[in-house]
Amino acid sequence: MGLGARHYIVYGGYAPVMRVSTGLNDRAALTALEVMGLDVLVRESVEVVDVYGEWGLVVVRMGEGEYRRLLSMGVKAEPEREYRLVGTGAGLPWNLVMIGWSRDLPYTGRGVTIAVVDSGVDPGACGLEGKVVYAKSFVPGEGPEDLNGHGTAVAYVAVGADGKYGGVARDAKVASLKAFFKDGTSLDSIILRALYEALNLDAAVVNMSFGGPGGPDAPVSRAAN
Repeated sequence: MGLGARHYIVYGGYAPVMRVSTGLNDRAALTALEVMGLDVLVRESVEVVDVYGEWGLVVVRMGEGEYRRLLSMGVKAEPEREYRLVGTGAGLPWNLVMIGWSRDLPYTGRGVTIAVVDSGVDPGACGLEGKVVYAKSFVPGEGPEDLNGHGTAVAYVAVGADGKYGGVARDAKVASLKAFFKDGTSLDSIILRALYEALNLDAAVVNMSFGGPGGPDAPVSRAAN
């Protein structure tokens, strides 16, 4: 691997395996790459980080030279994208007005878990006490705590249960999947792991209040679909 190695996304066919992240020494990863038509990664000794067969995506770590060589072989690959949180600092009442919400509606979210892919959620924040039933960080070097504040605000909009504003679904619970750094940025490789975790948790709703470059075939689009 050359200097300046970074994560890239490699596109392939689809394989009946959700995620393999143990590298090329794992038979499941090798089999998935073969089915996806990406055994070239093995031949070229590319460092494989995550294989998402059902999404047709592979996260690899390599240098610019390796990337250019794969492109010359007809492999579809690209540097991972950067995403940013949206709506940071927005007031809270507008969300309820926009959707025509009122306390008279019979929908409270009871029995529903919402996976919040964001900057983390403060479980002790006003209106969120007892709401966070699961918390995990996918951000290197950071724990599950919310160092940005955006994720906590988003969770409050969804499930807040206090007397001031309150959330849309006051009886729902939150699974906090931290995928954004303190500065409000994230990358494909991190977000894909968080979305995979949401699938494992069988969350009824996945909230993603962030934006970035892409399109219908972008990695996060594939995962969301």
